[in-house]
Amino acid sequence: MPINEKEFTEAYQAHWKALFYQALKLSNDEELAKELIQELFRQLWERRAHIHIETSWGAYLSGALRLKIFEHYRRLARKQVDPIDESEEELFCLNEYLDGKEADAIMSRAIAELHPRCREVFVLSRQDGLPNKVIAAQLGISVKAVEANITRALTYLREKAKNFM
Repeated sequence: MPINEKEFTEAYQAHWKALFYQALKLSNDEELAKELIQELFRQLWERRAHIHIETSWGAYLSGALRLKIFEHYRRLARKQVDPIDESEEELFCLNEYLDGKEADAIMSRAIAELHPRCREVFVLSRQDGLPNKVIAAQLGISVKAVEANITRALTYLREKAKNFM
């Protein structure tokens, strides 16, 4: 069942402070901590129809925040190593070039065009934030198959994104 507005509001009110302190502890940057939490809840709201929380809200949000912090620092490290690197980060930078709604629509259409298994793996990985091992166990496929599907999806989406950059 999709997350409704009441559940979302209650989850936000119950957990934002603990998430803020967790993000602050891991980042040592108050503004970054606020931004990451805001982005976490924005994405949760946007994907509310597709999210099924099997653990507690606290555990789910805490894990999602850790992933978000990890992704933030991974992007920073990539920029320092090779600022011109064409990576999946470039794919999701469409929002810098296009209106957010237009970029979302373009990416949603492109994701919908993926082969069903490839799309399922991509959504579980990039939108739901599940690790490859969990996806593999959930779908009954190998971790290598998960990685291959993600690579195929990113390659396809990157090609679609090039038309708009």
